[in-house]
This record gives sequence, C-alpha cells and structure tokens, in this order.
Amino acid sequence: MSLHTSPLVRCIQTAEAIKAGALVDVPVVLDTMLGDPGVYVLDGQVAWPTWQAMGSKEVVEHMVTSDIPLPGMSEPNAAANFLIRHMESLASAVPGVHLLSRMMRSSPRLLQKFEYLKQALMACF
Repeated sequence: MSLHTSPLVRCIQTAEAIKAGALVDVPVVLDTMLGDPGVYVLDGQVAWPTWQAMGSKEVVEHMVTSDIPLPGMSEPNAAANFLIRHMESLASAVPGVHLLSRMMRSSPRLLQKFEYLKQALMACF
C-alpha cells in the first residue's frame, strides 16, 4: 500500500486525513509530479499569471478540451501520458492499493483515459 500526494499543504492534509480515516500506518510520500509544480507546469512564474487571470475552473477545462498548452504549461495530452507512466511505475513497484492524492484534479485528461488507466492499474495486482 502506498499514499502519494502533492507537496502542497492542503494536499498533505487531505492525505493525512485519508490515512487516519483508513486506519492504516503508511508513510505519506510527497510527489512533485502530482503538484507543486506537477507535470502540467513547466514554468510557474509564467503559468501563474495565466492561472490567476483565467481561474482554476477555466484552466482545468482548457487542459481537458484543448491540445494547445497555456503559457508556462505543458501540452495537456503529453503531460497526462507522462503522469500515467509515472503512476504505473509507482503502482508496479509494490503490489497493493495505491492512492495518489490530487491525481484527478491535477490530471483531468486522466478522466478521458480512465479505461486505459484502470487496465494498467489492474495489471499491477
């Protein structure tokens, strides 16, 4: 079993709450692929003003519906594929349940690839 999260404070707090609620004693692994900056942000100083101007909802919608990267950000499909490979490598290292906190929010393209992701994760068990 593993529990990975973005190093952002609110994400760590969520991971700790999940850990406590599940009554499991596993370390919370901080993973910058899940956020801060994550796989979608190439240059935070360039990306942040765009994020502030558009707002989170619009940025996420753009990442789901467009293949054009926003300023300072990765091409959405390439970043989602990279994150899937990263998750596969984490899950294949140790059999069991693997929770990647903030995964879906930071990777909306994974929702479109859910069937592939499910098959990839099931292959690890």
